Amino acid sequence: MGDSLADILIELKNLSTAKGNAPFSVIKAVESFFTIGAIAPGTTGVERKRDKLGLPELPKPDLGQIKTLFEGTGALEILEKNLAKESSSE
Repeated sequence: MGDSLADILIELKNLSTAKGNAPFSVIKAVESFFTIGAIAPGTTGVERKRDKLGLPELPKPDLGQIKTLFEGTGALEILEKNLAKESSSE
């Protein structure tokens, strides 16, 4: 009885994603993170506010490190499987 309902649901979601059945919104968010290093691109409005507050620019993500992380964890293979399944269903 050590597993909570939340743990079971997370595991089911992970299994479904690994088989290529991730929700479209999740696929797009992960694809964005892989390609630009962020879920959503930065905006000039955010940059202006940071500048106005005297905050430094946000560091640019190292896409090479992100690719290495995706490859090393198997996330790239899972992303590609989900993208292929999504494009074949269109």
